[in-house]
Amino acid sequence: MRNLGIVALCAALGGCAGASYAINEYSGVTVESVSMPEDTYRIYDKPSANKMMVTPSIMASMAQGAGQGLLLNAVDNTPPKPLFERAALEYLRSTGR
Repeated sequence: MRNLGIVALCAALGGCAGASYAINEYSGVTVESVSMPEDTYRIYDKPSANKMMVTPSIMASMAQGAGQGLLLNAVDNTPPKPLFERAALEYLRSTGR
């Protein structure tokens, strides 16, 4: 049982690094939305830095987090990278960039 607690703690702390990066790098950036057939993606665009972060909708993120938590991260339920790439390309197309 103790090992299970350690695994859960490591999994929880592993997500902190990504959240910290996003907060530090994209705080103050206006969030845009792109509707795609599978989800509505959130776009954090920093054209001056040549950077963009694409994330799933809040509901999709919550569902993904709950799924990983229930399965103790045994299954990777991260959406496939091409979905994010298509959302980014659609955003760039819609903004004329």
